[in-house]
Amino acid sequence: LHQHSYDQRLALAEPIEEPRATDTFGAELYIQEREGLLRANNLDGAVTAFASAVEANPVQPDYHGLLGWTLFLKRGRGVAGAMAARPHFARALNIAPESVRVHELAGRVEEDVHDYATAASHLGKALRYGPPRMDLFASIKDMLARTGNYGRLEQHYRDMILRLREHDPLR
Repeated sequence: LHQHSYDQRLALAEPIEEPRATDTFGAELYIQEREGLLRANNLDGAVTAFASAVEANPVQPDYHGLLGWTLFLKRGRGVAGAMAARPHFARALNIAPESVRVHELAGRVEEDVHDYATAASHLGKALRYGPPRMDLFASIKDMLARTGNYGRLEQHYRDMILRLREHDPLR
């Protein structure tokens, strides 16, 4: 009787889903394919390749971010593109909140839809987490000046001066 109840419980038990193994090599092949497809302006193919890369290696934040960026381009940029991209950026930043690449892509998308406060926030994080980059600083400066947020702009100037001093190769 004891064996019978164990067998019954086993039969009724929910299967435990095994964690999926990531296919890092396969995902990288999809990424390389995607780069070629983007150069050829084949956005449908690039979206498919990135979705495959995300499926093969779902813990790689850059893959989610680049899928979002490609969807943004495929949907014609603007609000429709931003709506398609945002969930992928959110997944990427959930995995790696300090991802410079994803913050930069998200910032560029928000800049395109004129959400300058959010764009400046993302670009500011990309600048904070990565090496000093004058192109990101110039974008942030323009957006904060456009929105009249001079206090935040002053803080970015101070941060950039300190960061450049820290990265000075002659020191």
